[in-house]
Amino acid sequence: GMLVLVVIQEATWINTLLFITSLAGTALGYVLYAKELKITFAPIAQFCHAGRKTNCDVILKSDAATLFGTVTLSDLTVSYFLFQTLVLGIFAPLSSNIMDYYSVLSVFTLFSIPFIVFSLYYQARQAKTWCRLCLLVDIVLIVQAGLFSYLYANNTIIFYPKLSGFA
Repeated sequence: GMLVLVVIQEATWINTLLFITSLAGTALGYVLYAKELKITFAPIAQFCHAGRKTNCDVILKSDAATLFGTVTLSDLTVSYFLFQTLVLGIFAPLSSNIMDYYSVLSVFTLFSIPFIVFSLYYQARQAKTWCRLCLLVDIVLIVQAGLFSYLYANNTIIFYPKLSGFA
């Protein structure tokens, strides 16, 4: 609730959409993390196993869902989106220039594109099953990439920001 109050101060359509997608990503990260801890929610279980070629557990327990043998997809998702939520909900609205923070976040989003491509490739070609939660994470990342691309195309943000207070 406190984050929403801070965001209302800078309520533009782009700020609102970026904040909503970061909250959605954080919620998805939480659900992925709960699945990893074997905490089940009936609606999520039904969502993950609806259809013949959908099985979140196969994807989430695969070797491809971990980096360096220890960092899992759920760890990355919840960390990435929680970081975004804090930046978009606290630091950016209180800053004198919110676009500096958007520039930094856009670089992180740029680095997420190969993960999206790999996720879709792995599910379609390697595992031959789909993780609906993973697809939702991919969709959130694609929406954010689109929003940051829009800001970049309109020369609203640059890739090498000078953060006020850090220079």
